[in-house]
Amino acid sequence: MNNVFDDVDLIYGDELSFSYSGNINIIVEISIDGIVTFVPIANWNGNETITFTATDNYSEQISDEVVVKINAIVYQVTKLVGNSPNPFNPTTTIIYHLKESCFINIDIFNIKGQKVNSLVNQSQNAGKKSIIWEGMNSQKNKVGSGLFFYKLCNNGKFHSMKKCIMVK
Repeated sequence: MNNVFDDVDLIYGDELSFSYSGNINIIVEISIDGIVTFVPIANWNGNETITFTATDNYSEQISDEVVVKINAIVYQVTKLVGNSPNPFNPTTTIIYHLKESCFINIDIFNIKGQKVNSLVNQSQNAGKKSIIWEGMNSQKNKVGSGLFFYKLCNNGKFHSMKKCIMVK
């Protein structure tokens, strides 16, 4: 497999710009040491031919075709994984997996069952997801210490609920 960056001499501080064309939406990340990471935006498996055009600081431009094998993780079930850290102060990350694309709601409730905030209310693609709750209510005010519940609904139907603890 060819590496489009083999012919570009990088010096510390050089910027490398690139473009690609392909049949799927991916994010291409390049680290300072030249490691290229391909992240599919949606679940996708298989080989993808990508044409890169790279330009270094001296406008040296090269083009190459690279065949990339992409293995996407396919989640078998929709699952509310949990939050971390728990207990938390001031933020926590809620992690969930979606088996398929669907409309998602993630809401936060206090111990009395009153809705405190709505974190997600949109259609999302399948895959591993996360959302950060900054310990605020829907009016952007900090909530007090206590026990809270977060609920995942997909396509308007209850899926699961977990608890988290805000400490100050």
